[in-house]
Amino acid sequence: AFNPAEAYQFFHRRGYQGWASIGNAMLVVTGAEAMFSDLGHFGAAAVRLAWFALPLPALLLNYLGQAAYAVRFPENAGSTFYSSMPSGVLWPMIVLSTLATVIASQAIITGSFSLIRQAMSYDVCPRLSVYYTNAAMSGQIYVPSINYIMMIGAVALIAGFKKSSNILSAYGLAISMIFTITTVLLSIYMRYIRRWSWPVVLVLGLVFLTMDVNMVGANLLKVPHGG
Repeated sequence: AFNPAEAYQFFHRRGYQGWASIGNAMLVVTGAEAMFSDLGHFGAAAVRLAWFALPLPALLLNYLGQAAYAVRFPENAGSTFYSSMPSGVLWPMIVLSTLATVIASQAIITGSFSLIRQAMSYDVCPRLSVYYTNAAMSGQIYVPSINYIMMIGAVALIAGFKKSSNILSAYGLAISMIFTITTVLLSIYMRYIRRWSWPVVLVLGLVFLTMDVNMVGANLLKVPHGG
């Protein structure tokens, strides 16, 4: 399952269908990036340690288990996560999944607060009211106006898309475009801030940009279906 040759063989056998499936695979990697929005609160070392100690092994075991279940019970391939749960733990897992959604949303909200504060410090954002919620940690802040804007946006998205499948289509496209923008910005940072040589920047940038552009292209196929 971890052999890159298997992925190559998959795309070689499936051709266009294999490439189009990248849009669905996007949902496997999205969501994990939410924890990195808290870099400003905890630092890179703490996030790296936490990522490799728990989320990464848990995600690998989870997806490997779902893949094995889908191979054995292909009739339940559309809902492997909940179908694979024993009846006794189904409702607790639904509650846990809901809490995980709330936690991920909270990470995005706090990350947005940090970005807005940084934007204000560079005079690229209008001045907004910022409240410090912890006297000992300057990173813990609350920006009421951004909080209400995000709340209104979330309600509008739910009302506009109506179905979770439509939101998933739009979500995959948005995340893949964020990946592409991040690669471009990282390349600029490596060249003009870190002063890395052009060959190194181009090689690294093209490697990631090739993957990002393919993900964007595959997700563009979802536009007629809600993306």
